[in-house]
Amino acid sequence: MIFLLSPDKFKGSLSAIDACIAIKKGLSGHNPDIKVVLHPLADGGEGSLAVLENYLSGEIIIKEVSDPLGKKIKAGYLLDNENAYIELASASGLVLLEKEKQNPLFTSTYGTGEIILDAINKGAKNIFLFVGGSSTNDAGMGILKALGYKFMDKYDRELYPSGQNLIKVKFIDNTSLRYDPNKISFYVLSDVENRLAGKKGAAYVYAKQKGASKSEIEFLDKGLRNFSEIVRNKTGVDISIIEGGGAAGGVPAGMCGLAGAVIKSGIDFIIDVTEFKQHLKETDYVVTGEGKLDKQSLQGKVVGRVAQLANEFNKPLILFVGINELPDSDLEKLNPYYIDTIISHSASIDDAMKNSAEYLKYIAINMMKNLNF
Repeated sequence: MIFLLSPDKFKGSLSAIDACIAIKKGLSGHNPDIKVVLHPLADGGEGSLAVLENYLSGEIIIKEVSDPLGKKIKAGYLLDNENAYIELASASGLVLLEKEKQNPLFTSTYGTGEIILDAINKGAKNIFLFVGGSSTNDAGMGILKALGYKFMDKYDRELYPSGQNLIKVKFIDNTSLRYDPNKISFYVLSDVENRLAGKKGAAYVYAKQKGASKSEIEFLDKGLRNFSEIVRNKTGVDISIIEGGGAAGGVPAGMCGLAGAVIKSGIDFIIDVTEFKQHLKETDYVVTGEGKLDKQSLQGKVVGRVAQLANEFNKPLILFVGINELPDSDLEKLNPYYIDTIISHSASIDDAMKNSAEYLKYIAINMMKNLNF
């Protein structure tokens, strides 16, 4: 009997690999005769690099770069021959800022651009950028500035690449690029379908959780619309209609419009790189999970995609999650063979998060007993 363990991270508690280890302890501890295969996954957000390190060669490069507010920090990326794998959150993530300093009016993706430029200077030709967990709403201006683009106001003054200055952009100068656009390919890995602006765009959907007020959200959305128009005038590319362009405060849209980036599904990319489907074919049961199971889990996230593939390959799906907030109608879409939650066994949410590894081990053992494995 083979169990394939393919969870996402349990945000705030466990990495995907740590979740795998905890579940394995429960399964193998109860029945040492079973085979357990660890195959942690990510969806293109935070934790993607940690997963890919298990499957790719190359080396982790540490670089001093700017954080979202310009403070110098150390951030790493994976360089594998001509491929560079970079997490936007490592330099421009919300987790890098204290709560009182979070505000997408003032944050910038410039540090992520510094990482990208370093990778290019070290020989990378293909840049794979995972954009989850951003603190920004600058439409990628920070990244692009680091690559040599200049964003000018109506007085021909160069603007700082932050959300509050999107509305001021009147001209884009690309005459001093620090890379050769004909030799570098950009791929933006994301798990959302939102467009750049509007009620379902970057500002209205995501800026609140990054620290913006209602009036600031409206201001940022106007800025995104202005930026979109300026890019269209410059390149002829209408970035306002790009599906997924609104991820990470508009980074995919800006990168597509000015740097010719291609948007890819983060989870599908990682599934392909890690050869998940091949491992799924060879298993008897697949176990996946995450901290909170909700409607977003069905939209390009690990659990939703693993469930789709489990059903496609006719493999029983086991779900171990921190808490389940999916209505029964949506849970049926996942078609789980078995599901259990950490919260149902813990004293509180705080207890569940602090001791999630022990609880995962426990519910794995509990499942083995309930199913007579």
